Amino acid sequence: MIRHDAIDEVSLRRMIRDGRLTFAGNRRLKIFGRLDCRAGRRLARRNRVFFGSRSEAEGLAYRPCARCLRAAYDVWKSAVNSGI
Repeated sequence: MIRHDAIDEVSLRRMIRDGRLTFAGNRRLKIFGRLDCRAGRRLARRNRVFFGSRSEAEGLAYRPCARCLRAAYDVWKSAVNSGI
């Protein structure tokens, strides 16, 4: 996980272009999604984090975005509801 406020723009864009970062998330809400998600673009820089893979985000207890990762979100939501 890389915090947006801890990396310079040139390095960040290079890592995205090279495919080393594929997902972004909100570190306060613990939600992650695709880099092109409309909801994710509105995040404050201080709350934005980047992940190299979906498994990395899930391993850090982030949940899928309901907008851009709908199928994964539905699976996550079902698991949460069945545990109640």
